[in-house]
This record gives sequence, C-alpha cells and structure tokens, in this order.
Amino acid sequence: ILLTLSLLILVSAVWWAMVFKKPQPDLESTGQTNLRQIQSVESLLPDAKGSGAITAAKPALSTGSEDSFQTALKAAKTKNIKGVELYKQGRFFLAKTEFLSSIEIFPEYAEAYNNIGLTYKQIGDTKSAEENYKKALKYKPDYPEAMNNYGILLEAKGNSNAAREYFKKAVLI
Repeated sequence: ILLTLSLLILVSAVWWAMVFKKPQPDLESTGQTNLRQIQSVESLLPDAKGSGAITAAKPALSTGSEDSFQTALKAAKTKNIKGVELYKQGRFFLAKTEFLSSIEIFPEYAEAYNNIGLTYKQIGDTKSAEENYKKALKYKPDYPEAMNNYGILLEAKGNSNAAREYFKKAVLI
C-alpha cells in the first residue's frame, strides 16, 4: 500500500510539474531535469529580472567592485555554457572541467553545481553528484531542478522517503 501510495504521489508530482512548469530548454538524453541551455550570458546578469539570474550572494573578490563582480559572473557563466555544450555532445569529462572552472571563478554559482552533479552522475560518481546537488541547494535553496535531480539520485540509492520530500519541494516551487 505504501509503495502504491508513493508511486501515486510521484506520478501526480510529475504530472503537476509538466502541466504547470514554464517550458525551459534542457537536455532530454538522461530523462532528468537536465542542464538548462543558456541562450546568452547577458540575459542572466543579476539585474535581469525574471530571466534566470542567480540569487547567490556576491563572491568575495579582491577588488570588491561591482565591475569585478560582473566580470567574474560573466566569466563563470561563459564556462558553464561551454560545459553545457560539451555535455550535450557526450564529452562529460571535458564538461566537468568547464563546470569546475565556473565554480572556481564564482564559488556560489548554484547552476554550475547542479550541472556538475548531473555530469558526475553521468560518469558514475554518485557520491560527488550528491555533494554537488547539496551545494547547489545550499547556494540556491529554492532551486527546483537541483531538488528534482537530487531526488532522482536519492531514489536510485534506495532512499525513497527523502527523494519524495525533494520531489514535493520542487513541485511546490
């Protein structure tokens, strides 16, 4: 009965997400909420309202100026975009390098953590995938894609109860 109820909740959550979620281009090859295809770096800068701008706090840069922040953010997003393209091509180890570079430039970039989590899962390193999903959620607690991906990983590891909680949170957001 519990298994049937869990399956019913999961199916309802997926249906709800499909019906009410805004369409976003993503990778369809793994059956998960995957790496979002980013059209342009400029559309994602923090002053862009409603366009997917990251909400993490500003990184501590040596100069502390707004220009340095913008430059670092743009460089991190460029690396992330490169990683997405490599991921789409199935070049996971090269994509991983780009995502790691993005995080090195902007340590609080939740999208890059989610993307590298997907990449680690793809290459079979579930421990690193889990760590990176957690970091994505640390820097962006209301990040439904990371919640969904982490839930999928937890479900695969046999932790259905925790997975269900992440799916519920993702759907509510």
